[in-house]
Amino acid sequence: AAPGFASLEGKTIEEYIWCSAEVVEIADGNLEGHEEVAEVQDPAPWGAVRLRFPEDVVRNEPEHHVLFVLKPTDWNREVHLGWRFDSAQLDRESAK
Repeated sequence: AAPGFASLEGKTIEEYIWCSAEVVEIADGNLEGHEEVAEVQDPAPWGAVRLRFPEDVVRNEPEHHVLFVLKPTDWNREVHLGWRFDSAQLDRESAK
Protein backbone atom coordinates (compact mmCIF):
# COMPACT_ATOMS: atom_id res chain seq x y z
CA ALA A 1 0.00 0.00 0.00
CA ALA A 2 1.13 3.55 -0.65
CA PRO A 3 2.55 5.42 2.34
CA GLY A 4 0.49 8.11 4.03
CA PHE A 5 0.51 11.30 2.01
CA ALA A 6 1.32 13.53 4.98
CA SER A 7 4.44 11.48 5.77
CA LEU A 8 6.22 12.16 2.46
CA GLU A 9 7.73 15.61 3.00
CA GLY A 10 11.53 15.42 3.17
CA LYS A 11 11.65 11.90 1.76
CA THR A 12 13.11 10.90 -1.57
CA ILE A 13 10.95 9.10 -4.05
CA GLU A 14 11.43 7.88 -7.59
CA GLU A 15 8.95 8.61 -10.30
CA TYR A 16 8.61 6.42 -13.35
CA ILE A 17 11.15 6.19 -15.15
CA TRP A 18 12.64 6.00 -11.67
CA CYS A 19 14.39 9.35 -11.34
CA SER A 20 15.04 10.26 -7.70
CA ALA A 21 13.65 13.53 -6.34
CA GLU A 22 13.04 14.92 -2.86
CA VAL A 23 9.52 15.86 -1.79
CA VAL A 24 10.10 19.44 -0.62
CA GLU A 25 6.50 20.55 -0.22
CA ILE A 26 3.06 19.03 0.00
CA ALA A 27 0.47 21.19 -1.74
CA ASP A 28 -1.71 23.22 0.58
CA GLY A 29 -3.62 24.96 -2.17
CA ASN A 30 -1.29 27.97 -2.13
CA LEU A 31 0.81 28.04 -5.29
CA GLU A 32 2.06 31.62 -5.00
CA GLY A 33 5.71 31.97 -5.80
CA HIS A 34 6.01 28.72 -7.67
CA GLU A 35 7.23 29.67 -11.13
CA GLU A 36 6.80 26.12 -12.46
CA VAL A 37 3.04 26.42 -11.89
CA ALA A 38 2.60 30.14 -12.53
CA GLU A 39 -0.15 29.47 -15.08
CA VAL A 40 -2.25 27.46 -12.61
CA GLN A 41 -5.17 29.47 -11.24
CA ASP A 42 -6.85 26.87 -9.02
CA PRO A 43 -5.50 25.25 -5.86
CA ALA A 44 -3.33 22.23 -6.52
CA PRO A 45 -5.24 18.94 -6.47
CA TRP A 46 -5.04 16.44 -3.61
CA GLY A 47 -1.84 14.44 -3.98
CA ALA A 48 0.22 17.28 -5.46
CA VAL A 49 3.78 17.57 -4.20
CA ARG A 50 6.66 19.81 -5.18
CA LEU A 51 9.70 17.71 -6.12
CA ARG A 52 13.32 18.84 -6.19
CA PHE A 53 15.39 17.05 -8.79
CA PRO A 54 19.12 17.39 -8.09
CA GLU A 55 21.60 18.66 -10.65
CA ASP A 56 22.58 15.98 -13.17
CA VAL A 57 26.13 16.75 -14.29
CA VAL A 58 26.21 13.81 -16.74
CA ARG A 59 23.14 15.09 -18.62
CA ASN A 60 24.03 18.77 -18.06
CA GLU A 61 20.72 19.45 -16.29
CA PRO A 62 20.50 21.98 -13.46
CA GLU A 63 18.65 21.36 -10.21
CA HIS A 64 14.97 22.02 -10.81
CA HIS A 65 11.54 21.71 -9.18
CA VAL A 66 8.28 20.35 -10.59
CA LEU A 67 4.73 19.97 -9.33
CA PHE A 68 3.79 16.29 -9.45
CA VAL A 69 0.49 14.59 -8.53
CA LEU A 70 1.00 11.32 -6.65
CA LYS A 71 -1.85 8.83 -6.93
CA PRO A 72 -1.93 5.98 -4.40
CA THR A 73 -3.03 3.61 -7.20
CA ASP A 74 0.29 4.30 -9.01
CA TRP A 75 2.45 3.40 -5.96
CA ASN A 76 5.29 1.04 -6.95
CA ARG A 77 3.82 0.42 -10.41
CA GLU A 78 5.69 0.68 -13.69
CA VAL A 79 3.14 2.99 -15.27
CA HIS A 80 3.21 6.58 -16.48
CA LEU A 81 3.51 8.74 -13.32
CA GLY A 82 4.23 5.70 -11.13
CA TRP A 83 6.21 6.41 -7.95
CA ARG A 84 8.01 4.63 -5.09
CA PHE A 85 10.69 5.25 -2.47
CA ASP A 86 14.21 5.30 -3.90
CA SER A 87 16.76 2.79 -2.56
CA ALA A 88 18.35 5.29 -0.14
CA GLN A 89 14.92 6.13 1.34
CA LEU A 90 14.11 2.43 1.66
CA ASP A 91 17.32 2.01 3.67
CA ARG A 92 16.32 4.92 5.93
CA GLU A 93 12.81 3.50 6.38
CA SER A 94 14.11 0.06 7.32
CA ALA A 95 16.57 1.55 9.85
CA LYS A 96 13.72 3.10 11.89
